[in-house]
Amino acid sequence: MSRQNFYVSKPADAEALILAAEFSFDQLGVPESSELWIVTETKAQLRHTPIEQFLGEFQTKVLAQGRSLVSKGKPIRYYSSVTLPRSAPKAVILLLDASLRLVTRVDGLNGTAAMIVVPWLMEDVQGWIDAHGPTDILTNAQASTAPLPAPIVVSALKSLLTGINVSTGLAHPRDKDKTIDLFRILKKAKIPVDAEEVRAWLIQQKLKPTYADEIASIARDPSKVKKSSSGVAWAGDIISQWKTRSEVEANT
Repeated sequence: MSRQNFYVSKPADAEALILAAEFSFDQLGVPESSELWIVTETKAQLRHTPIEQFLGEFQTKVLAQGRSLVSKGKPIRYYSSVTLPRSAPKAVILLLDASLRLVTRVDGLNGTAAMIVVPWLMEDVQGWIDAHGPTDILTNAQASTAPLPAPIVVSALKSLLTGINVSTGLAHPRDKDKTIDLFRILKKAKIPVDAEEVRAWLIQQKLKPTYADEIASIARDPSKVKKSSSGVAWAGDIISQWKTRSEVEANT
């Protein structure tokens, strides 16, 4: 089951918060959903806010205490950044006052049925929008994803994903060195690389957002990142290989 992605295309004012809450409760009626999670950075963003007015003071207090409510026969739970679990099986997640850090964490949870994002600042969630092209619940229009990287860059990234341990990101020095070398080779060949396009493409390939961030950070300026070894991890003709592969894929 692929996750459904939604957002409100303006920062979190009272109207946006309540609209998103109403929409999220509607998602509990979808058979694929198991429960609703309301997630904020801190409890202060839950209590004494328009969300409390929407839920009711008693119900909000229950959630803030770590207990659950029930709507449409399904649980409603609250999590802060401190209590957020590592997976969310079939959960509908309403992320309020979404910061860059929190939207990245929630984006990486496994098994989520739907994600509804109300931003604190639009620029904090732009990377998430670029990667997923969510639907704006204000207009029902789908946002555009980031442009694809150049074909030869895509070919290089595919080689990278098959050459590193994608379950651990760049935790192993060899995988980090391989990534640094890849972007240095592309830079030396004067092939333009847009780090935000790279990040979005990697997430679309199901790489964890935190790992995509690591790779995109190197892509911005690989010359400034220190390697752990002096060797080069790629064949001398790798640019030619990536170019040939991209041309073959373009014609298939």
